[in-house]
Amino acid sequence: MAVSYDNAAINSDRVAQANFILHLTIDLDDSYPTGGYPLTALTDEFTPSYTVLNIAAAPSGAYYFGYDRANNKLMVFEGTAGANAEVGNGTDLQTVTGVELTIWAE
Repeated sequence: MAVSYDNAAINSDRVAQANFILHLTIDLDDSYPTGGYPLTALTDEFTPSYTVLNIAAAPSGAYYFGYDRANNKLMVFEGTAGANAEVGNGTDLQTVTGVELTIWAE
């Protein structure tokens, strides 16, 4: 239950002295955890430590993404008949690759 990313592919832009925007692509795995993928492993690499303000991800096929700031998790939703619902626990998302992720932090 992890999101994988490539450190070499990370591109960041400084917006202000203490703020930055990080652009990267992620690949999902074969067992989605209810409530979303924890992003702690990714955000703990920020040096010095930053606070994540928001995360946005481009839709991928039928999947949409949301950021749970309180729990630092990337949630995955699937569109059905005009409504979005979180994908089920254990859903295989390993074909969802190259998702463009933007992180705003301060």
